[in-house]
Amino acid sequence: MTSYRRAFLTLSLMGLPLLAGCGIFGNQVSLELTDEDKQRCPAVGIVAYTGEITRFRGEGRTTQDVINRGTISELKVSCFNTASGVDATVSFDVSASTGPAATSDTVNLDYFVVMIDDEDKPLERDIYSISVPTSGGAGTVRQHVGVQVPFDGGGERLVDQEVMIGFQLTRDELTYNVHR
Repeated sequence: MTSYRRAFLTLSLMGLPLLAGCGIFGNQVSLELTDEDKQRCPAVGIVAYTGEITRFRGEGRTTQDVINRGTISELKVSCFNTASGVDATVSFDVSASTGPAATSDTVNLDYFVVMIDDEDKPLERDIYSISVPTSGGAGTVRQHVGVQVPFDGGGERLVDQEVMIGFQLTRDELTYNVHR
């Protein structure tokens, strides 16, 4: 047997377990969520254009005018069922860096957490403050925020709600994010 045939046979045999999971041998694996899975956690996300913030000194918009920057990332949610709904913990990183115009090695940022319904109407909104130490010019702090999502009137399904987060931006900061 040539080395080409031996390599082909080896690779083919290595792929059989993967194909078995796809149902090619009659043993299908469902990738659909069950009703129980669907009621465990609400959808989470970052509101468009609010996951970053850049603050400038004065009216300038050059790199020399940057006071600090912030970014929200690594968004995750964990949940557990209660008698009345789901308790969810939304976790994410807030990273910050200082620029040439900085006067402090700590970046103070405000962010919001908002629950919205299936028609994108805000139901509940809270604003939080965080201080990110940036010794050496940059730093990251992991945040954890608890929210509660109720079951519907029948107590069987989660009320269709989403948890959205973002930085609390001024009009100028939002405009900068949209147009950059």
